Amino acid sequence: DIPSAPEEFLHRVARVGRGGREGFAYSLVAKYPQLIKLGGKSVEINENHYYSTLKQFSESNLPFMKIPGPWQDEEGPDETTLKQMEESKQLAVGIQQHKKELLEKIPHKNLKKMMTPNMRTKMKQHLKNEVEPKSMRAFKEGRYENVIQNFNEKKLKTLKKEGIKIPKGSVIKKKKRKNKGEERGW
Repeated sequence: DIPSAPEEFLHRVARVGRGGREGFAYSLVAKYPQLIKLGGKSVEINENHYYSTLKQFSESNLPFMKIPGPWQDEEGPDETTLKQMEESKQLAVGIQQHKKELLEKIPHKNLKKMMTPNMRTKMKQHLKNEVEPKSMRAFKEGRYENVIQNFNEKKLKTLKKEGIKIPKGSVIKKKKRKNKGEERGW
């Protein structure tokens, strides 16, 4: 399993060669995105996406090798998974088309007044070419890390209600973000 954050991956790999010694770190990467049910939600884990993010982050060519052995390559997603992925893509394309139709209905004179320069450039890009629909990972509900965090929080609440004590440091809590005024010392 490849961590989603490149920093976590590099931290894990750096632990392999400790005390001035060299070591090797191997990560097994799935060929296709995996759809799993977690907390009653479908979550996409795309390890190839993590791998490409790591390559960009480390600015080096990470070797990608096939491990020899008696096993065979895993098969692609099954029919139900493919159907779910196709439906989500169709939904994303439908939403984009609907937005495009709504934009075309608004008189052009009024539209320019309502938009910031950044919005205008994005609209031009949308009108010129078709945009690739987002994967499930692009949405907060489809991110593995967020689903795990929510699942753990719910589990902790039920444990506390039942009177079970949880040792400090065994739970990773979300960092609360300060508002801008507090960060600047206002």
